[in-house]
Amino acid sequence: MNRLILATIFILISSFLTFAEVHNVELSLGQKKVLKGSVRSGEGNEELYIFEAKDGQKLTVNLSSINSNAAFSVNEQYRVDRSPIEVDGKAVEDKNEEWSGNLPKAESNGLYSVSVTSTKGTASFTLEMTLGNSESSTDSNSADPQSIKDYYLLMPKKYDGATFEEREEILGYESDTVIDLNNGYIKYETRAAGEVFEVALFKYNGEVFIAYNEDCDLENNQLTKMYFLHYDGGRWIDVTGQAMPIPINKKYKYKLPQKGTTIQVTTANGKRMYNLLWKNGKFIKGT
Repeated sequence: MNRLILATIFILISSFLTFAEVHNVELSLGQKKVLKGSVRSGEGNEELYIFEAKDGQKLTVNLSSINSNAAFSVNEQYRVDRSPIEVDGKAVEDKNEEWSGNLPKAESNGLYSVSVTSTKGTASFTLEMTLGNSESSTDSNSADPQSIKDYYLLMPKKYDGATFEEREEILGYESDTVIDLNNGYIKYETRAAGEVFEVALFKYNGEVFIAYNEDCDLENNQLTKMYFLHYDGGRWIDVTGQAMPIPINKKYKYKLPQKGTTIQVTTANGKRMYNLLWKNGKFIKGT
C-alpha cells in the first residue's frame, strides 16, 4: 500500500480523538497547489496536509486568511505524530505568511505535512504549496526545466500515471531508455513490451511544447495516448486539440521525431497514413 495512503489511514484513526481534518496532497514538481479551508481555534483543531517529497527539495508555503488569524507549521510526518522541521536551527512553526526553504533530511523517510491552525475564532484560509528543486541544484536557482529530461520529470502525473520517482527510475535504465538531450527526445523501450513511450520537445517563438505518446496495442485492448502540452512558467496546458489538424486516432500509431519536427502516423499494423508537419506553432497534415 502507498506510504502516503497508509500514513493517512493511521492519522485519520488518531484524528477521531481530536478535531483534526486530514488531507492527502500530491505535489508535482514546479506546480503550485492551492487549497482552501477553515479551522476553529482550540486544542487539537487543525487542518493537516500530508505529502511526499525528497530531502533537499525546496518547499514554498504561503498562507493567507481573511482575519489574519491562521498559522502553519511544516513537519516531519510519522504514522501518527509529527514534529516541526528545523532549518538553520529554527523550527518552522507558527508562521502566518510565506515561508520557503529546502526540506531537511528527516527520519520520516520522505513524508512531510503542513498543519494549519487558528489563533482566534474561525480562520478561513487559502494555503499555497509549491515543491521545487533545491536552490543549489540548478545554476538558475529555480525549478524551471532546462532539458527534455526536466520537462519529462515535471509533466503532470495524469498524462502517464507515473510518479517523479518512477520517471527517475526509468531514465536510469540505460539499456532501455534513449535520452537525446541535443535533439530533445526520450524513448523508453523494453524487450518484453517493445516501445513503451516517447517524449519529444518542440519550440516556437521561444515557447516550449512537449509531445508525449504511448502507441496502441489493439491485441491487448490498449489505445494510443497522445498528448501535446504547452509549458508556460510552471503551468502545463493541454493544447492537443488546438495544435493538431485532426483529432488523435486512438487506434493509430504516432512516431515522434528524434530528429526534425515531423510526426509519422500509421495504422496499428504499420500502414503509413500521413505525416504531421510542425509549422508556426501547430501541426498541418501532410503526405
